[in-house]
Amino acid sequence: MVRMRPRNLYSPTINRILVLRTEIKKLNRGFKGCINRSRGTPPRFKCAKMKYVIYQEHYRVYENGSIKSMRLREVFLKPWDNGKGYPYVKINDKSMAVHRVVSECYLGDKPDGYTVNHIDGDKTNNHRSNLEYITREENYQHALRHGLKRNIESELTETEQKNLVWLYKMGCYTQKELAESVGFDRVIFKKLLKKWA
Repeated sequence: MVRMRPRNLYSPTINRILVLRTEIKKLNRGFKGCINRSRGTPPRFKCAKMKYVIYQEHYRVYENGSIKSMRLREVFLKPWDNGKGYPYVKINDKSMAVHRVVSECYLGDKPDGYTVNHIDGDKTNNHRSNLEYITREENYQHALRHGLKRNIESELTETEQKNLVWLYKMGCYTQKELAESVGFDRVIFKKLLKKWA
């Protein structure tokens, strides 16, 4: 007796084709406005094309903060945290902060004495609309308002501040050691040194 093959079993190649057809049908339902149905073109995964700027000839910088390498193969660069909350990527074998690359592409060159500020205070939100150039003092005030930095002047008395400055000037401790001992950033400690210099 000859066994008949059931109808629903196909070769692996035909199964893959059937799976792809059903996936395309699902995508067509989700991307109705993007597909030219008269020609039967497959759906485009990037329906709403994001704007991008070419950076150093081999990279595309998108307005949402994504960076794509255009070298051997097109891949989005995977950012990593630099330890202070800022995403970094490797561009031409050099580590660069994503917010600096995006701001350079969309805001132009950074003026002297200015720094890049995240408007909403989120260091990982590198969308072009969230970045701006402001002075370092304005950036410090912005960080205080958003609770990203603490105000050393309101938390320490004048005598405590003077004692910290004296310990630094005597060479007993470094700026970093003194800043860490009171739980402040070294940048804030530098402001304290300027105040009592």
